[in-house]
Amino acid sequence: MNVTKAIQRLYLDVIVTVLLFVTIAGLMLLSAPQVLSPSGHDKLYHTLAFMALTFPICSFRPSASLVILSLAALFGAMIESLQPLVGRHGDIMDFWADVIGMCFGWGLAQVHRRLCRGALT
Repeated sequence: MNVTKAIQRLYLDVIVTVLLFVTIAGLMLLSAPQVLSPSGHDKLYHTLAFMALTFPICSFRPSASLVILSLAALFGAMIESLQPLVGRHGDIMDFWADVIGMCFGWGLAQVHRRLCRGALT
């Protein structure tokens, strides 16, 4: 059995995605002083977080890519909508950074799948 099938069978990609979802939600809704978020890096953090969030499912369950990308977009919009309730600022540019991260996660998953497929042949 190859590694991809083992990961799918054990739902490791789903477990990692759920853990990332909880971590991202906690960090982005945490009512913390702005000192913890150096200026200029906020968009990069959003991009990296959503790239990490979408990569596992898109990589190991490509048929679920549209579902995870849609849910991630909804999640990003919800976070930006809820942030004012916890003393933070919702920002449409943060949402677009999330979308860019999702695109990078999907693209990186495509590269990963092609490299793994080539290694198996």
